[in-house]
Amino acid sequence: MSSISVAYVPDLGENQIMLEMYTKKMEELKELGAEKMKAIIHNKIVLVVEQVANTLYQQLSTLVEDTQARDITSKWQLFSWFASEWEKFGESTDDKGGKVKKQPHFFVQALINPDIGLFKYGEKCYFHSLVDGSWKQNVYFIHKWEQREIGYSAAVALKRQNLTEVWTNRKAICLYSAKEKFTALQRGKQIDFDYGYTGNKDSDNNPSFLYVEKQQKNVYRNVFGYDPADFKEDFERLLAEHDDWHGMDMVELQNILTETLILFHELIHVLTNTAHQSENQANQASEGDEVFQDPEVELFPAMPEDYPLEEFTVEDWPDMGEAAKDYIKALGDDDEAAKEFLKKGDGVARIWPFFTDGDGHGVEFCNMYSLFAGMLGQTTLCSVIYEKRKTRIALQKQLPGGLKRPETGLSGHEKPPAPRREGGGKQKYVRKQEEDGTTTWAKQLYIKLRF
Repeated sequence: MSSISVAYVPDLGENQIMLEMYTKKMEELKELGAEKMKAIIHNKIVLVVEQVANTLYQQLSTLVEDTQARDITSKWQLFSWFASEWEKFGESTDDKGGKVKKQPHFFVQALINPDIGLFKYGEKCYFHSLVDGSWKQNVYFIHKWEQREIGYSAAVALKRQNLTEVWTNRKAICLYSAKEKFTALQRGKQIDFDYGYTGNKDSDNNPSFLYVEKQQKNVYRNVFGYDPADFKEDFERLLAEHDDWHGMDMVELQNILTETLILFHELIHVLTNTAHQSENQANQASEGDEVFQDPEVELFPAMPEDYPLEEFTVEDWPDMGEAAKDYIKALGDDDEAAKEFLKKGDGVARIWPFFTDGDGHGVEFCNMYSLFAGMLGQTTLCSVIYEKRKTRIALQKQLPGGLKRPETGLSGHEKPPAPRREGGGKQKYVRKQEEDGTTTWAKQLYIKLRF
């Protein structure tokens, strides 16, 4: 393994905000060294998980009496309960008369907390500005549920430089069925993934990769560079310290960590996008001419030097010859782009496609993830593993959280109107899920075709 390179500066698309962050974080890295810097980031992530858990219990205490709260947490994972249909069926206001925040809000607010400092660089902290000695948040989030896919969450930059959407995969953190919708995970259920690939190191500490096949279910734990098992001692300490965390256990803390790391990954996307928007707004050609992150900047895969906390060099990179050719194909007929690609990658044989791609995980993202999160950020997460259908439905019938469902409305228990014939086709009423997760009955026209 090589020493930290001080001469190399990644291509940050001439963005001065990210260049300043890179410079300050590299100064920190050179002062501390990679292992100590990683240990500091690890400890900050533990503080984030602790803040999330504290917030969940504080919110729960404002919504239900202590007896019911303890009944909920004895059977169901609290972080999942806050992401379940409770949002619609349970209480909808807090003790101040306002709406209870969506579950992702608790995670994002902890991740960007300046007192924890995950996003600090030098004397500054991204997502905040220092005003009269106090931190004031200056980037805001709209939290939405991603309810269709089972394999990812997302961050989407909006047209305003200080506003962004964060979509969280709801099926990953709840039980789901078409009839009962989203209900809380039972105690002991660990979030796991079907298959994927992840960064790894061999017995000699050289870079390599680990590919997890579908038949190896229940073994894929790595989340964007972190293995939840590495936090076991930290979580045992937290469980011993917090008597107020009734019902909390190691499995739920590891699940909270998994969701934390997924949203941490998304916040790096927010950082790179809003940094471009903030800088470009000052240079707009005309009013309303919004300029977003140039996708061309993220076209080329990150190179070893773009992961400064790993201290890789091109020579350390394993030979991925055949796999790397997929990138050449993706560039199509653009000969110049292909030449530039080979130049940046020191030839096809020296590109490691398992930690980078052209889907927003190029040089900028990978470099910022390495510096702020301390890991290789392009670990691939694939489909979440679910309980079998019969088991899932049986669990959902237990009314997670003890909240009685209405006879009609969102759960879809009511019977649809009888189908009737009109013209040459048959109009059938079918359940339709709206974007907000509610269920309605809609007419669909079916016509038999003969061939």
